[in-house]
Amino acid sequence: MKKIFIFVVILFFVGCAYRPPIQLSKSYSVIIKLKGIRFGDVGFLKYGGGDYVDLELFDAGNLVLKIEADKNICINSHCFSKSGFNGRFLSKEYPKDLFVNVLRKKVIFQKRGYKKRKNGFTQRIVEKKLDIIYRIDEKSIYFKDRKNHILIKLKEIDE
Repeated sequence: MKKIFIFVVILFFVGCAYRPPIQLSKSYSVIIKLKGIRFGDVGFLKYGGGDYVDLELFDAGNLVLKIEADKNICINSHCFSKSGFNGRFLSKEYPKDLFVNVLRKKVIFQKRGYKKRKNGFTQRIVEKKLDIIYRIDEKSIYFKDRKNHILIKLKEIDE
């Protein structure tokens, strides 16, 4: 019985420690205004396999916030379910994959309000509890919800 317990504990820690290999990393100028999180400086957005995303935010060269998203969303190693993250930092009205889709430059809300642009797309979603402007192009991500006071703005830094 003791060996099974040890095996389960080891499997748990090894399983939680696995991160898909990073396939792409880019530096961005970042402004984030969420419920309980305010940030404006430089960050690195890293993409791994599947839907894995890692956003590292720096202030004066020091790592101040690390957001990892895959099956859950973890902020400085404190993890939330995607819907739990939305309820705590965004809006309960959002689909559970919204944050990951924004960082991965994917369409949201099943393409509602979608308009193709030369180098990307825009989405405008206005409902009773939402007023979203979402713009994607080759070098930037812009997500703003006026009703919920949410802003996610990343602009690639040319190297």
